[in-house]
Amino acid sequence: MGNCTKNDLMRIEISIIIIKHEMEFLKKKIPLSYKNDSIYLNYKKNLEDKLKIQKEFDFTNYKKNCSEKEKIMLSNLERYSKLSLSEKELLSKYKYKYDFENDEMKLFTSQPIDSFITKEWKELQLKKSMMNIRDYYKDRDWS
Repeated sequence: MGNCTKNDLMRIEISIIIIKHEMEFLKKKIPLSYKNDSIYLNYKKNLEDKLKIQKEFDFTNYKKNCSEKEKIMLSNLERYSKLSLSEKELLSKYKYKYDFENDEMKLFTSQPIDSFITKEWKELQLKKSMMNIRDYYKDRDWS
């Protein structure tokens, strides 16, 4: 699909909604074995195909329709892109290579899990909060 019109995107959105409803119906109808049901698997494949197209051409609606895990990863990616240079440097240190998409230490939440990186992260946040405006903006990634 090289180019999508608004009508195409609307049809994809509607088909995603219908597929999700059908999948939910099957989950309720056969709760113990829906994952092995051929109809459910077919819906799942169709949903993945539609979401792939939507991700490419209509990212705003894709973020609304994707899985919860994907939503969290996208949210973390967005947060990461807004971090300062010193924060990104801390996360990319060779000893951490922190997986910000999954955020295992919950650094992007209000209650991170205690660890060595969390301690450094909190110190960095404190330092950042005490920066003057000039240093704060100097520490931003403007790309």
